[in-house]
Amino acid sequence: MTEDKLKEVLKDKDLIIDLDNTIYEETDYLFQAYKKIADVLSQKYDKISSESVYSFLKETFQKNGRKRIFDKLIKRFDLDNDISLMLNILRNVKIPCKIEPFPKITKLISYVLKCNNKVIVFTNGNYLQQKNKLNYINFGHFKNELIFEFAVLYEPKPSTLGLEIIIDKYSLDKESIIYIGDSKFDELPANKMNILFLNVNQIV
Repeated sequence: MTEDKLKEVLKDKDLIIDLDNTIYEETDYLFQAYKKIADVLSQKYDKISSESVYSFLKETFQKNGRKRIFDKLIKRFDLDNDISLMLNILRNVKIPCKIEPFPKITKLISYVLKCNNKVIVFTNGNYLQQKNKLNYINFGHFKNELIFEFAVLYEPKPSTLGLEIIIDKYSLDKESIIYIGDSKFDELPANKMNILFLNVNQIV
C-alpha cells in the first residue's frame, strides 16, 4: 500500500497500533537485554563466556522464538535456576542508545496526530518490560501526544476486553478506527469487533 493510499485510509480516523514489531523491531530491545544477561551470567559463572551465552540466546530466539528460552539456556550451560535474575534484567535493562521506530510508521503516526486524531499504542506483554521499552524508543516530539495502553491491565490480547475498554474510555467510534498490528493477537480482536485491521507488513 502506498503512503498516499494509507493517508487516504487514515484521514479522519483514530489509530490503535501495536508496539512490538509494529512500531519498531522488537529484537532491537531484546538482543541488548540478552547481551546484558550474558554479561551478568559470565561474571557469575567462570565456566561460561558472555559471547557463548549471547550467541545461544540470539540463535535460539531466531530459530524458535522466546518460549522457555531461559529454561533452555539453563539446561544448555548447566546453570542454577537464575530465571528470576534473567527476567529482572530483561524487564529493566538500561539501553545505551535510542531505538528507532520504522520510518513509515513514524510518518503515519505524525500524520494522524496532525489531523487532530488519537493514536493509542496498545501492547501485550509484561507491564514493567513494556514500560521500560517506552523509555528507549525514539518517538521524537510527538511522544507526549501518544496514549499508551497495556492489555495485561485488562486481559491479554487476543481478548477483546482491552479493546472494548479503550473504545469506551476514549469515546471512540468503531467505524472511525484503524487498527495496525503484526499478528493474529491484534487481528482477531479487531475482526471480532468489526474494526478495520491493517497488518504492518502491508505498510513497512
